Amino acid sequence: MKNRKMSLHALLGFLVLALGAPALRAESDPLVLLRDTVDTIVERLFPDGVAADPASAMPEVRRLVEERFDFSVISRRAIGRGWNRLSEAQQVRYTTLFADLLMHTYTDRLTGLRRPQFEWGGVQELGRDRVEIDSTILYEGERYAVVYRLVRMGGDWQVYDLVIEGVSLVGNFRSQFTSVLDRRGPEAFIQTLEDRVAAQKAGS
Repeated sequence: MKNRKMSLHALLGFLVLALGAPALRAESDPLVLLRDTVDTIVERLFPDGVAADPASAMPEVRRLVEERFDFSVISRRAIGRGWNRLSEAQQVRYTTLFADLLMHTYTDRLTGLRRPQFEWGGVQELGRDRVEIDSTILYEGERYAVVYRLVRMGGDWQVYDLVIEGVSLVGNFRSQFTSVLDRRGPEAFIQTLEDRVAAQKAGS
């Protein structure tokens, strides 16, 4: 069960990064746009029902993500108040490293996964320009509750968090990052991310 849940988190963690393709237009229904976007990404990752070689699709997916998704939405929330402790140059570097870390982490875990099925719930307003969309993932005979949180920024709806079975993607990273920042400071924090990304690339 533990390995199955890790695989599910890997899959859905990657999906939240890919939700920028196509862009979620603010004037449209966020549920329709989110559903259509997830369907498109899942089809690309699982063309024959199984992610046999997801790494081969990464260059195209990464290009689409970087063109249409603002990584700063998730990266800033993942570091919380620690964002203001970083210099402008460190903020830029951190955002790039965080994107690299997520892409490599989730890509490595997708191989061999079967295509999941999605059931969509309704849209709940959390406040001005913020909504929450419930869904259920059917994966290998199990059902998992997944919540997407979106914010309207400029002309787009942007996903800013994903909650799987009560576990927040952003909150999980925030606890890790805050610990390093508090103990070692901004420079060591950036270096830690540099080392993690370098190790992942070396092992890929």
